[in-house]
Amino acid sequence: TRAKQEIVQNTLISVLKGLLKKKVRDVLEAIEERQAAENLRTDLKTMSGYTSQETTMMEDQGAAAGDMKHFVDRYRTELIQGVALVDPILDDLLQVRLLTQEAYDTVRSINTNQNQMRALYRHVNSWGKENKDKFLQSLIKNNSPLIMDLEGS
Repeated sequence: TRAKQEIVQNTLISVLKGLLKKKVRDVLEAIEERQAAENLRTDLKTMSGYTSQETTMMEDQGAAAGDMKHFVDRYRTELIQGVALVDPILDDLLQVRLLTQEAYDTVRSINTNQNQMRALYRHVNSWGKENKDKFLQSLIKNNSPLIMDLEGS
């Protein structure tokens, strides 16, 4: 009980520190203090032991905790318009059983990437964070330039 409280408290403090550093980094970048901003990014990476891309993903998902929106929800429109490779994403989602064979076949039969993504989002909308994380991992794997661009915005 006391140990659990300490774990929760330490986790909360860690998350808040990460969010604060991200906000400070964003301000530094906005006023063109890029070196100071990069130093904060390096500190975050060093503290967590994660790669730069993983740190960015965690920061984005941490920010999502504040506004209760996951990355794939915040950038729904941009992802629908910009995802160039839908089939490999569908393959990944079928493999991890987030899509049934019927849903997979239905989405694949649609003629444009944008309409395929709209149909896929009909499923994504009902998923929780863990499943949306799997979707995001597939997006990173198969459409990394778009995701990197959105992370930078």
